[in-house]
Amino acid sequence: MSEWEPCFLFDFGWGAENGFYRKPLGDFTFLLKIVFSDDEEDSYGATAIILNKYPFELKLFLKDEILVKQKEYDLQRLEKVFNLTNPINRTIKPSMSIYEIEKEMNDWMLISKYFIQKL
Repeated sequence: MSEWEPCFLFDFGWGAENGFYRKPLGDFTFLLKIVFSDDEEDSYGATAIILNKYPFELKLFLKDEILVKQKEYDLQRLEKVFNLTNPINRTIKPSMSIYEIEKEMNDWMLISKYFIQKL
């Protein structure tokens, strides 16, 4: 008697396949805990949902917790699942102006440089 929502699965390089997640879905913080869990399959599932539903929260988390506060997180795990050494603009939306897109890209480049230096 559970409800399921369609979503895109993690893209391992051959395109994001279709999948499902069980509702209710947790918030960004809950999903991030799953990313750091020992279950690799659940970790990649949570990563896919974060990238699709919470990219702005991910950017804010990385900028605030990692770059500014320098908190201890598993940087290798974050880089592995989110591919953070690759400066991809993960927060682009069709309604953004060129200046907003450029600002977002600069943020992702800063995050990428940090992970390249640390790893």
